[in-house]
Amino acid sequence: MQITIDERDGSGKSNLKTIHAEWSDVVDAIRRLNGKSHTEVTLAEGGDGPYIMIGGGPTRYFVFIWTADERSLILTDPRKGDAVERLIVGGQAAEHPSRQIVTIEDATMAAKTFFNTRLPDQELFWAEE
Repeated sequence: MQITIDERDGSGKSNLKTIHAEWSDVVDAIRRLNGKSHTEVTLAEGGDGPYIMIGGGPTRYFVFIWTADERSLILTDPRKGDAVERLIVGGQAAEHPSRQIVTIEDATMAAKTFFNTRLPDQELFWAEE
């Protein structure tokens, strides 16, 4: 599994990559998300296969999975509604429905299941886009 995390300073951007990542590397990368200098973490096998992207930070996250069967899934919190929240993902401010903004616990749980199985966690709620 490869991890890529963005690193931003002003208008510049680079990507930090960890190849053959361990689970502890994934946790560290998610915790580095701060909505400023680090706004996006991607876990992937490489190539065109499935991947998970976690963006935002430091307290609110957007989680997206591209599956092996080419479906686009967004992690949701069904207790939340459609009020709009602003979040910085991939260095860009965007507005998302509140239900698409999740906690670090849910983001980490989704990442752990994906890390181990390359699938979405079935105990969490996903919306297909």
